[in-house]
Amino acid sequence: MITKKQVDTNLSKEELLQMLAVKQNQINSLLEVTKAVNNNYSKHAIFRIFEFILRAQFDVNKILLFSRTAKDGEWVCGMEHNAEDATQKIDVGRDLERFQFIQKITNFPFEGFEAFDLLIPISHKKEPLAYLLLGCPLFEGEIEKANDQVKLIETLANIIVVSLENKRLFTRQLEQSQLKKEMDLAAEVQQLLIPTKLDISQSIEAYGHYEPHGEIGGDYYDYLQYSDHEYALCICDVSGKGLSAGMLMSNFQANLRALISREYPLEQIVDMLNFKIREITKSARFITMFLGVYDHEVQIMRYINAGHNPPILLQNGEQKLLKEGCPLLGALTSLPKITIGEVAIEPGAMLFMYTDGLIEIENDEGAMYDLESLQESLKNAPKENPKGLSEYILNEADRFRGQQPYPDDLSLLACKFIG
Repeated sequence: MITKKQVDTNLSKEELLQMLAVKQNQINSLLEVTKAVNNNYSKHAIFRIFEFILRAQFDVNKILLFSRTAKDGEWVCGMEHNAEDATQKIDVGRDLERFQFIQKITNFPFEGFEAFDLLIPISHKKEPLAYLLLGCPLFEGEIEKANDQVKLIETLANIIVVSLENKRLFTRQLEQSQLKKEMDLAAEVQQLLIPTKLDISQSIEAYGHYEPHGEIGGDYYDYLQYSDHEYALCICDVSGKGLSAGMLMSNFQANLRALISREYPLEQIVDMLNFKIREITKSARFITMFLGVYDHEVQIMRYINAGHNPPILLQNGEQKLLKEGCPLLGALTSLPKITIGEVAIEPGAMLFMYTDGLIEIENDEGAMYDLESLQESLKNAPKENPKGLSEYILNEADRFRGQQPYPDDLSLLACKFIG
């Protein structure tokens, strides 16, 4: 824009035309950058346009622009011309983040600055987004003498950098939204893997409760037909949390059900599960598991506890911890010894299985609801049916923890043996 003061001076026609041409070039530069932004040009293409404008219109001979990466916000060189050495010498956090305003940097004693005359910080809502360093004869003198040019460059840089930052934030929001949808779907699928129908036999009345610590958990329980007169009861806990634990649990469930459907011997099922888990995770993750097979004809349960919290058998007013078994699954290439536990089950007996999310609860004073606390609660729990027993224990745990959250996934599987 030509001001009235400029018009009032005794400019020649040639000088006036030259001034108009400069202003027209400035307008064209703004239009070119705005067009590139509105047409969603790539970051590389927009920076190339900006570089051309700086070199062609302002005779800039050295350019260095640091901006943040789209993925993690790290400082990287986004644009460079004839300043490769300075790229290696300048550290943004150490050298540039101290500057908030346009500066002549010729006299600053920082390594790499000697190649440049001008520094233009670009920020949005006081958050630094980029730093533009320029070497140009135009800026060797006082900045005030090139004030219009500096303001135009600052305007162009702000349009470009802020628009790219908005694009980065919008893209990240879309990715997070898509990830949230995928996680919600994965959580729904996992919920489908947890059995809701637990009335497959008149010999066993069962009730299960599953509460993941996050959207996706690593606990699992099941109640399956093993043979025409035997039933398998299982509860397990995958190390870790989140999507990877959920995926391993899903794979474990598929393998367990396939092996049980073929009526493999109990020790062979456990050995094969260990091999499968080790093959998948390379010992990076492991699974604790309790697997019992109840024969209602002889009223005996054979079981293997693979490093899991011991289920508690409530029978004749006493509590028995079912500990016999082997090490946890997936930690060793082969299990050194598998011991099969065997226990006689009387009609009316109850079996309470759980994961460590129940016995690692802490209250506001830092005390823990441990195995001893659980056994004490079981003494007073109603034993008419598995649901009543489980709900009593959950209420006791909630009362104990107060305002403290559950530390891990929490699963319960309670069974009453009818006979």
